Amino acid sequence: MGFADAALGAAGHEVTDPVLRAISRRVAAGEVTGDEAAALVKAQLLGTR
Repeated sequence: MGFADAALGAAGHEVTDPVLRAISRRVAAGEVTGDEAAALVKAQLLGTR
C-alpha cells in the first residue's frame, strides 16, 4: 500500500475512502482478484453494497 500511495501522491491523487482502501489492501494481500475488487469498488461507488 505504501508504494501505491506514493505513486498516487506523485501524480497528485489520493484515495481517502476507507472502504476503497480496504479493498486495495485485500488485493495486495491476495484475498481478492483484480476483477473481484473492481466489482466491489463499483458496488461501493454506486451504493449497491
